[in-house]
Amino acid sequence: MKSIKSKLFFIFLIIIFLNTMIIFMGNRFYLKDYYIERKKEDLKNIVLDINENKDDVNINDKYINFDGNIVLIGNEKIYNIVSNYSFTGMRMNKNMGVNHKNTSNSYNLNEFENLNENEYVFLYSTKTKFNIEFLTLYYKLKNYKCIIEIPLENMDKSIDISSDFILINSIIALFISLLIAIGFSLKISKPIIQISKITGNISNLDFSEKLKVDGEDEISVLAMSINKMSYSLENFIKNLKKDLNKRKELDELRKTFVSNVSHELKTPLTIIGGYVQALKDKDVEKIKKENYINIVEEEVKNMTNMVEELLLLSKFEDIDFKIKRDKFDLSELIDQILEKYNIIFKNENINVKLIKDDIVEVNANKNDIKHVIRNYLDNAINHLDDNKYLKIELKKVDNYYKFSVFNSGKFIENQNSRFIWDNFYKIDESRTKKGSGSGLGLSIVKKILQLHGFDFGFENISLDIKGVEFYFFIN
Repeated sequence: MKSIKSKLFFIFLIIIFLNTMIIFMGNRFYLKDYYIERKKEDLKNIVLDINENKDDVNINDKYINFDGNIVLIGNEKIYNIVSNYSFTGMRMNKNMGVNHKNTSNSYNLNEFENLNENEYVFLYSTKTKFNIEFLTLYYKLKNYKCIIEIPLENMDKSIDISSDFILINSIIALFISLLIAIGFSLKISKPIIQISKITGNISNLDFSEKLKVDGEDEISVLAMSINKMSYSLENFIKNLKKDLNKRKELDELRKTFVSNVSHELKTPLTIIGGYVQALKDKDVEKIKKENYINIVEEEVKNMTNMVEELLLLSKFEDIDFKIKRDKFDLSELIDQILEKYNIIFKNENINVKLIKDDIVEVNANKNDIKHVIRNYLDNAINHLDDNKYLKIELKKVDNYYKFSVFNSGKFIENQNSRFIWDNFYKIDESRTKKGSGSGLGLSIVKKILQLHGFDFGFENISLDIKGVEFYFFIN
């Protein structure tokens, strides 16, 4: 398979060769005819000029260098205006004169009998003595007849010399053209070869190289289009890989989710099943039955809470779900929530410190933020140590308000910090005082705050009292 460079080189070479041959062949075969036609026009113009200036005494001097013979016939006389060739065909140095009686013997005057006024005829004749071919014009005027004769010998020699000169020049031009053809073929083929290479890379999903765009011609426009296509394909494939990886992750998450749900539901179902069997026993005491029923009710409540949290988490993970925001007083919402927790604080002997402004207007979904605050409070209560210190704070930080809940207790270890926002993840129960919870609370908080676009996190704090602070920023 020939390369584009070779094809372009041969195309240039053929064009140059054909052009050279056309010039050479035209010169060799058609230059003589073209030359003769031009000479015929010149001879006719000379006749017309002589007819207008025949009475001029200097007419002979005007055509003294004319290479041929000019004869004017009138009033039964023959005037040799110019006679540079003898009528026997021999070259003469200069023969100017009138009334040459032998002139009529050198021309066929009968040619005029077939001509009307202002008509002419061209004839070719050969002087046999010196084998020279002549072109003769017989032109019939009103009162005169004109004969002009020129030799064709010099013209043939000129044509031969011209042909040889053109042949030599053609060979030189052909050689130079070869070099130019090589240069042009390299210049034109280089970007095409580069385009072929880059498109081959693109077909193999290799987008590392891009075409150099230099100019505004068609090849440059093509290179620019290929670069755009390369960028588009590269981005499309990257996004496609991301989508595939995301789907793979979602599949893994789904499997893990189903496994975790099954595990979380298995324990309460087992407990419920065991106590239901015990309740069937007629010999069970009334007090024990009431205790069994309470346990079953507690487990059913836990399962109900878990299902509600699963439904809530599913709602927030829906890609089409949109947060509905409204303005409300966050300080007032905190007061409403803490009012319901006061009984827990009292029963558990929890020392609660509340720091906040009276009015803090924010723009968010009120129910979702309520869920986040309650989850932070439940999480803090479950992880209180013997100090039982709880600090709730809402303060202005730059253009945001920071809500935080601090509880005295053990730090969250580094190995746990990256997982606490995941579904069903539970920190070592030694940190909690109850060891309860579904492990979905903080993952729901994460989804809510991400959908709102709020920053959030936690921090281990060691000042007067050691503990952990969970927080989020709201505008």
